[in-house]
Amino acid sequence: MRCLLHSHSTVLGVPGGVIGVINDGFIFGVPSEDWSLAMYLSTGGTFERGSERFFEEQIRPQDTVLDIGANLGVYTLYALRKGCKVFSF
Repeated sequence: MRCLLHSHSTVLGVPGGVIGVINDGFIFGVPSEDWSLAMYLSTGGTFERGSERFFEEQIRPQDTVLDIGANLGVYTLYALRKGCKVFSF
C-alpha cells in the first residue's frame, strides 16, 4: 500500500481497527465502524466550520487551552498548530 502524504486527502484503513485520514494537514484516526465520518473528512469536510474558524481567531500563540471532551481532538490540533499549550481530556 502506498500513501502520498502531500496529497489533498488520504484514507488508509486497518480492518477492525482505525482509518487514518489526512485533512487540513492533520492526521485523524477514526474508528473503522465510523467509515462515513472518515469519508466525509477525507473530502475536506469539517465538524463545525463556523466554530472552528471562531476558535482559531480567538487563540494566540502561548495561550493555554483546555479541550474538555476532545474526542478526535480537532480543537486540540488547531491550538497546537497555533503554538498554544494544550490540555486535552
